[in-house]
This record gives sequence, structure tokens and C-alpha cells, in this order.
Amino acid sequence: MNQRRDFRLHDTSIPLSIRRTAPTRLINASRGKGGALEGKWQEVTLWDISAGGLSFVYDDDGFERGDRLELRVNLANLPGIPPLVLRAQVMGGTSHKNFQRRNFCRFEGVRSSDQDTLQGHLFNRQRMQLQEQAQKEWDDDQEWQEQEEAWEAEADDEALIEVEEDQPQQPAKKRGFRFGDPLPKQPQKADDEKPPEGSEQKQEAPQSGGGNQRQHERFDEVIPFAWRKVEEREYLEAKRFYDADKPLPAPFTSGYQPIDVEPLEKSWAAISVQNHITGQTLAELWKKVDSLCSQVSATKKINLFVPLRDQLIKTTSSLVTLNQIGTLQSENLKRMVAIIDEVFAAQGMTTQDQLKQRRELIRRVREELRTSKRRGSRIQDGMWELFEKLENVIDKVNQYGHDHVFGHTPQDVNVSAGGVAWAEESSSIDRAKLGLRKSKHQEVVPLKRGDHVAVRVGLKGTPWVWVVGYGEVVMVKPLSRRANAQQDTSKGIYPPRRVAMQFTLITDEDTDALVKATHNKQLEERRKQYLDDLEDDDFIF
Repeated sequence: MNQRRDFRLHDTSIPLSIRRTAPTRLINASRGKGGALEGKWQEVTLWDISAGGLSFVYDDDGFERGDRLELRVNLANLPGIPPLVLRAQVMGGTSHKNFQRRNFCRFEGVRSSDQDTLQGHLFNRQRMQLQEQAQKEWDDDQEWQEQEEAWEAEADDEALIEVEEDQPQQPAKKRGFRFGDPLPKQPQKADDEKPPEGSEQKQEAPQSGGGNQRQHERFDEVIPFAWRKVEEREYLEAKRFYDADKPLPAPFTSGYQPIDVEPLEKSWAAISVQNHITGQTLAELWKKVDSLCSQVSATKKINLFVPLRDQLIKTTSSLVTLNQIGTLQSENLKRMVAIIDEVFAAQGMTTQDQLKQRRELIRRVREELRTSKRRGSRIQDGMWELFEKLENVIDKVNQYGHDHVFGHTPQDVNVSAGGVAWAEESSSIDRAKLGLRKSKHQEVVPLKRGDHVAVRVGLKGTPWVWVVGYGEVVMVKPLSRRANAQQDTSKGIYPPRRVAMQFTLITDEDTDALVKATHNKQLEERRKQYLDDLEDDDFIF
């Protein structure tokens, strides 16, 4: 694969180690101690990397064309996550600063799993770089616009321009819509257009359930989100269901199959008679695992949480048959709940302290269960099997990420009870340029003001809540004002557009769920601010 045809990520912070796999005696004799020895790992500086190869900086005359290397690339750069081990061949080099040499390598025999991991990392980093560049250009444009307005105001003051009273004053230029701003307020109807007081005509969500966007609190969150453009016929059919007080037709399919919880509730009650804490912890663990099962997209062929949920049912049945439930089961179940919260609460955005705490919890549960298993106890409570299923899920999440496990990408959206604002790609993606397997173009459906869309928002909680509603696009604002940045070409990903929609068809249950999620977000921010203020204050006792 030609490296120049792939997206090349320049990032010198990615750790890279190399070692020679097939040197010759002549090369070793000519280089002496300056060259890389066979079997000895050496840390070098990564210059750039792509789906087809990479380049690194090393001492002059360290490698020559044809040398075969083994590479260790730590893309995640986090402890506990193993690096990618790849094989490459040196294709050439060029002089670099400080008497060093930049060597170009081409990957050979890359496994499909490593290829997917590398391509996913490059794809995400490319999007982040382009979004940062687009945001920087937007900020520069705003600064120039503010400076021009300041110059115009200063010139008007110096010239003492007098405006006649009968001359209509020009309206002030409004600032463009930005992601996170409230949606524009809809014009109110005149008094003669309002329906009579006694009429019982059902209104759509913006007047009743959803309300105006400015009347609702909004919050920014990185959560699962999906949207789909609907035709006029489909929207009118959904409106007929809404007017008839019937459930709205499902615009998105879901592969989640719920399980009857009544037998489990009886088992929890029987366990609570022996150990009340164990019964409560099992119920809490079930809610979290079942919620994770429901979050997996319907397009995902394998749901990794289903084996964990099935094993939890077997473990519950085993605990019911025990004559005595000790504190060991209760403590380990509590730690499993804490591990799930640590892994899936922040969608992979964790700090070093949180990773350290998570590894400590996993190590402690593993050691206690392993010690109990080595003792040869005849009690079969199913705790070891349950922990093995949980470890399997955690390993997959650490290896492939949350997006691969759940089958959808969490997106930064701005949500309220009246509508949603999100970033929409305005150009097509050339998968061949990114090194993806299918060389097809993923055409993006363009949106304009007035189009009808159906959205699905996943709200965090226990249990997980999916909110589905129909609405109308009220604003489409590009991130960049350049016209060529919005053309659908096959040269890569251009800056996205910001789209804002307003709910017109949404059930009262979904509206209440959005309001509750907004209130919970506000309470969480206030609680965090309160704790930060307490830490900043110095109390003298």
C-alpha cells in the first residue's frame, strides 16, 4: 500500500519502539555500535504514521533500504492497553535536523484486527484535526468581524453621522447560529389567528409537549445519537398516529430483546431473606447489565453483554439454592458494580487515577475468587464464571473501544425538551483514502431548513432510556464560510455543518425523560461546582 496515498498523521507523542529482525553480517560490521541490534528494542521518535506505513527519526546511518523491522506502536498511550506489534520494511530515508535521519517504512503482513484498530485511530484523529482547524477559522472570522464592527463604530463617532427620524433604521446584523446556542424562537401568531378559548384542538409538541426552545434548559453531552431524514409521506403518517393518541411508528429498529424480570424479582426477594445487601446488589447489577444490552445497536451482529446477562441469571439461580450467603459474595458483587460504572460511565474518557482504581478493583476480585476456587470449595455460586464474562467484556472494550462494542459512535449533541442540535458531515467520505476495506463512498444525506427528520437520543441512566421523536430542521449553519468547503468531493472530510431541529411529534413520556435528564445534568453540575468551591476554601479549625 502506497503510504503517500493514505492520510498521514504527524504526531511525535506516540511511543514507538523498534528492533531489527533480519540483519546481515556486512551491515552489522559496517555500522558497529551505532546501528540497531537484532532482538534489542530501542525507543525512537515517531514522525508520522498512516494505514500503509510510518516514518521515524533515528541516528544517521542507522538503517538502510531493505532492512526488516519489528515495531511496537502504542496508539492509546495508556497503561494496561497493549501496543500494536507490526512488521515493516525500510524503503528509504532522508536527512533530518541535528545530524539525524528520517527513515520510511512500509507495513507487511498486518492482521485484520490491528489494521482496523490503526485505521480507526487515524480516522478519529483526522476528524479531530479538521474540526479543530474549522473551529479556529471560525474564531478568526469572528474576531475579524468584531474588529470591523469596532472600526465602523469608531468611524461613525468621528464623522458624527446624523440619521433622519423618518428614515427606517436598518436592523442589527445577527450573529450566526453556533453549536450550543438555543434554537431560534418561532414567531407567535397574531391575536386574530389564535384559536378560540373553548376549542379542544390538539397541538403539536412545540406548543404543548416540547414548547419553545428558549423555554427549556439545554445541556451538552456526548451520548449515542442517530438521525434520519424522513419523507413527507412518512411524516404525515406519524402525525396521524400522534393526533389519534397512538404510539408513534418506530423510525429505528432495535435488536434488544427484554427478559421477564418477575422470576428474578422473586429470586432477589429470597436472597434478601438471607442477606439483604446481596439481594439489593444483584438487582442493581441486573439493571446496569440489562441497560448495557439495550444500548447495543441493532446493526451489531454480536452483543457482548448478552452472555454476561445470561450468566448473571445463572448466578442468581445458584445463590438462591445456597443455605448460607456470606459477605464474600456481597463484596465481590459490589466491586463488579463499581467496575461497570468505571468502565462505561465516561465512554472511555478516564483519567490515570480512575484507570488505577479500576485495575485495583479487578485485581482484588480476581484474587479473592481465585483463592476461593483453589480451596476446592464445593459451593457452586457462579461468581467466578460471572467475573470471567465481565472480564471478557472489559478486554474487548479496552482493545476495540466503546464505539466498536456498542455499534454506534457517541456524538456531541445539544439536547433539550424542545429539540436537538448536532454536527452533520457535509461532504462524502472517501474510504479508500483512509485505508478502509471497502472503497465505497459513504454519501451523506444533505439537510436544509424545513426538512423533516427523525432522531433517537440515548439518555444515560439506570435503566437506559431511548428517546425517539420527529421534528423539523430550523437551522443549518456551516462551520466554515468558504464555499468550496461544502462541496461533496472525494478528497477527504471537510468541516461539518451544525444542524438544529425542533420536536413536532414526540410523546409525553419522552418529553418527561428529556426534562428529567436536563434536571439531573443541572444538579450534577451544581454539585460539582459546590464541591469545587469547598476545595478552594481554606477552613481553619
